[in-house]
Amino acid sequence: VTGVQTCALPILYKRESMDCTLLPCGIAIPHGDPEHVSKPAIAIAKLMNPIRWEGNFETDLIFMIATNENSKDCLMGLFKAITNKDTIRKLKEAKSKEDIKDIIYKISISAK
Repeated sequence: VTGVQTCALPILYKRESMDCTLLPCGIAIPHGDPEHVSKPAIAIAKLMNPIRWEGNFETDLIFMIATNENSKDCLMGLFKAITNKDTIRKLKEAKSKEDIKDIIYKISISAK
């Protein structure tokens, strides 16, 4: 991901081993240390089949989040959106990456 230092991936793995980042709604949100991020980014994976994320918990939506200190407002808007049952349903029903982009775009516009 552009704007994320190469050392960020091992830090992300370390962070995941310390504590589960699966939201109660079933969305995984792995993230690392903001000090290794110069340009915020989010990578979204919508899986065809759920995978085991932590213990007996499964997920089929993963938001890998790379944020820095300047992107906290955007992050709060994203969390508000991905904990909304209607948004989660729309994301899970999305048929293409364009559909997912549209859903996320509409969320980001409404959060402003």
